[in-house]
Amino acid sequence: MFKIQLLLILLIPAQMFGQYEFKIDGQNFNIPSSVTKKKHIAFENECYQPIYKFKENEKVASIGAGWGINEIIYSLESPKLYFYLEDINAQFLNVSLLEKEIFLLQNRYGKQTKSEFRIYIGDSISTKLPKILFDKILIENSLHEFSNSYEMLCDIEQKLSNNGSLFVSEYISSKPNKRHKGCGKPMFLESELINLFTKHNLILFKKYQPYLKKEDFIVFEFRKKM
Repeated sequence: MFKIQLLLILLIPAQMFGQYEFKIDGQNFNIPSSVTKKKHIAFENECYQPIYKFKENEKVASIGAGWGINEIIYSLESPKLYFYLEDINAQFLNVSLLEKEIFLLQNRYGKQTKSEFRIYIGDSISTKLPKILFDKILIENSLHEFSNSYEMLCDIEQKLSNNGSLFVSEYISSKPNKRHKGCGKPMFLESELINLFTKHNLILFKKYQPYLKKEDFIVFEFRKKM
């Protein structure tokens, strides 16, 4: 855990470039200004809080968390949570950048987070998360990026509590061989994604559609087969 401190942040005006620029150790990091708007923060919470149903003192792991922006957003409308953020890229997920993001989003939204954040840098076969049982595990739009999904899901399944929930969000294809527009990685068919988790003793509990205008974007909730 780290404590949030008062920080001096270098910001490029949003109206000029549509982004905020952070400078850390001589490197520039750009975050779209749209994700820092109060309206966007409120909207994301309206969409996801009814799905995740966070409860006080829950341990929540986020796999492929990237910048950690989403988790900060959720924390602003949640009771105290313990977030364990994981990614393979330490350039984008690090304490210095996360502190600045929290400072910025708290000020933009006008609320303080009650939650604590921990950072873990994994690799292609392991999350490197501690050997504890998590109440909730999030894999938000990153499953298709896994290069070794079997090994990763073995690791993830072992770290989900028996009564916990694994939430997986993905753009789902209606036909084979479609690819994501951004990264070019193959998209999942719904049956493929569900079968992938069935092999790891995880069964589909419920499906959600967080965005009315994005019918192909689905959140799957899996639970352990008891």
